[in-house]
Amino acid sequence: RAVTEEQEAVQNEWPSVASSSEQSYLTDQSSGLQRIAYAAQDTFALIVNSFNVARNIDDLLKVDSGPKVRGKTVRCLDGLRTLSMAWVVLGHTYIWTLSLYDNPSKVLETEQRFSAQVLDNGFLSVDSFLFVSGLLAAYIMLGMAAKSDKLPFVKLYVFRILRLLPLYMFVIMCQWWLLPYLVFYSPASMGLPSVDPNCSKYWWTNLIFISNFYPTELKDICFPVSWYLSLDMQLYILVPFVVLLFHRHQKSALATLLALLCTTWIVTASIDYHWNEPPNMMAYPGQPIEGWKPDVYTKPYTRSGPYIVGVLTGTQRALGVHVLSG
Repeated sequence: RAVTEEQEAVQNEWPSVASSSEQSYLTDQSSGLQRIAYAAQDTFALIVNSFNVARNIDDLLKVDSGPKVRGKTVRCLDGLRTLSMAWVVLGHTYIWTLSLYDNPSKVLETEQRFSAQVLDNGFLSVDSFLFVSGLLAAYIMLGMAAKSDKLPFVKLYVFRILRLLPLYMFVIMCQWWLLPYLVFYSPASMGLPSVDPNCSKYWWTNLIFISNFYPTELKDICFPVSWYLSLDMQLYILVPFVVLLFHRHQKSALATLLALLCTTWIVTASIDYHWNEPPNMMAYPGQPIEGWKPDVYTKPYTRSGPYIVGVLTGTQRALGVHVLSG
């Protein structure tokens, strides 16, 4: 009878134990589903908010944003980038509308003025972007090296590719498939075909950032202005090595950068001499530019000068010292 009573007691207790375990399991499952639901809601809200006009305008008009290292912000670059972008837009508007003018003789008369140099020499605006790019890359990486005495090379390269490539490919898709249909048979077409033949042949050169080397002619590049992104990426690859050397041996890094700077001058002068080109891209009133072949205008071994100066400036800013004075 005692055994029977004990068995009955166990049987009476078991449902409560099982019920407690089941409730705990259901609670855990419910919490997991709630977390998933909350995460989905957060993701959806994030996607929707990316189209929030009020918030985006507020972010675009901020004046206290920018890369920070040790609490410092290079605010002067905002003005430099704004003026450079305005110069680029002005120059390209001038170039791409020349074929639409009804009075080309007046255009030639305008180019006789000294003030027209801001149009004829709009090519030099690219140098300011190279300078800013080199400055920011060195400025940020040197701050990273100061914290851990090393740099995550692979992470830097992968992050930059992931940051650039999706939007870059989207723009190329628009250039290749969408833009020709939008401007076809319009005054803005300027002879554009219905489908861009250059992108159908050379889109992959943009994907791996070699469009400034292949195809060899600037006019054959898919999305021609993309040569700059290829050039910038090629120069960026070298920055972590130089910055790490600068962090550990400043004099050696300084000597390396100055040697590279002199090398790019010598290479540019040699190419110009070989092809009998003018020594620079400056155009004087009434004198058209006949030179600036792609092997000078788009290659890292000739256009790296401003980028190197930017790297030197970025290291000086991050370290708070004048590198050129020791």
